[in-house]
Amino acid sequence: MQELKEYWDEAYSSSNTRVAYVSAEGEDVTELEARATRNNFLFNDFITHCQQRPAPGMNKLFMNAQSCVEVGCGTGEFLVGLMSITGIADGIGIDLSQSAIKHASLTYGNMVFSRSGGPGQEKYVKWHAGDMMSLDITNRADVLIANQVIEHFRDPTPIIRQLQEYAQYVIILTPYKEQIPNWDDEILDGSDNHLISVDENTYSEFEVLEDMVFFSKEGWGVSRKGECPLQYAVLIKGTTPPLSWGTFR
Repeated sequence: MQELKEYWDEAYSSSNTRVAYVSAEGEDVTELEARATRNNFLFNDFITHCQQRPAPGMNKLFMNAQSCVEVGCGTGEFLVGLMSITGIADGIGIDLSQSAIKHASLTYGNMVFSRSGGPGQEKYVKWHAGDMMSLDITNRADVLIANQVIEHFRDPTPIIRQLQEYAQYVIILTPYKEQIPNWDDEILDGSDNHLISVDENTYSEFEVLEDMVFFSKEGWGVSRKGECPLQYAVLIKGTTPPLSWGTFR
C-alpha cells in the first residue's frame, strides 16, 4: 500500500513536471493539470447525458440525495461540480494520494457554492487522504461515487461490495470496453494502468438499477495511446436502507 500511495502522490504532485500532452495552442500540459482538466470534462459530460436521457434513476437520485462520498476523487472537480448543481449539501472526497487531496483542499476549500450564484443552503465538503477500504463513515451517505477506480483492480467485485456498505446507492464510472494491453504481472493493482476492460458483464453479480454509456470528449488517459472516449456509469443499490422517497421502479 505504501508503494501505491507513493506512486499516486507523485502522479498528483505539483512538482511533477512530466508532460501529459501538448494543448491545441502548443503548450505543455503537466500531469496534474491534465488530471484536473479531465475531471472537469468528465463531470460536465456525465451530468449532461444524465439530464438529456429518458431514464429517471440518476436524475431522481441527485434531486433527492443530501450527502455524497466520492472515492478516488483526485483533485475534486467532479464532487464539487455535482454539489454545486444538486441538493447535495454534505460531501466527502477521499483519495489515496495526499498530493491530490492537498490540491483539492487548496483549490476548493470546505464550502461549495451554487453555480447559479444566488443564495442557497450552505454546503460543505471534507477532503480525506487515505485508503478507501478503511474509510470510516458514521452515517452512511445517500450516494457514493467511485470515479475511475475499479478498472485499476484485477478483481473489482469485492471492492464494489465494500463500497455498497458506505451508502444507500452507488454510482460507478469507468471507461467502457477499453482495450487493455497485456501488462506485466508486477504492475500494482490500483496503479495508473487499467487492468480490466469494464462492460455490462462486470456487474453480473449486482442489481443494476440503471446504466448509461456516454461520450466524454476528453476521454480518460490522454497521456496514453488508445484513449477510450466512451464512459460507462452504473447505478446499484447499497446495503443500507433506501432513501425515503422510494425505489426507481
